[in-house]
Amino acid sequence: MNTIGERIKHLRKRKDITQKELSDATKINRGNLSNYEKNKVLPAANTIISLSNYFEVSCDWLLKGYEHEPVRYTDTLDQSYSNRLKVISSNETNLILNFRKLPLTKQMRFIGRVEEAAELYATDLKPEAQPELKPPLNPDCTDRKENIENV
Repeated sequence: MNTIGERIKHLRKRKDITQKELSDATKINRGNLSNYEKNKVLPAANTIISLSNYFEVSCDWLLKGYEHEPVRYTDTLDQSYSNRLKVISSNETNLILNFRKLPLTKQMRFIGRVEEAAELYATDLKPEAQPELKPPLNPDCTDRKENIENV
């Protein structure tokens, strides 16, 4: 099963239901389901979420065919760095709360950008050499929408 369409069809057949029955249960148009299964169209984020909830599989599995494995920290991390992982600042809390307000597609783009930046800077900075975070230019985040649109 190399495509999302093949995985949707596999799950539907495993549950022994028709496209119409899946359509009725998920409120996804039957024609769209057919197009997804034939790999003519990719489902939207909300459709992927509906299907993952219905079939009780992760969105990761539907999208990629495998589960995302969480990062496991090894014992090689120095103690001070691992202790800092346990504390979350108010800036980080605000970032997470604002991130959760974004639509899934914007979240995915944002994650990609953060991962790219982390890769660029990871080799330059050791945990103890990381710069102190500065507060945002606009702490009340009133310019949030304009900044997010550029993500």
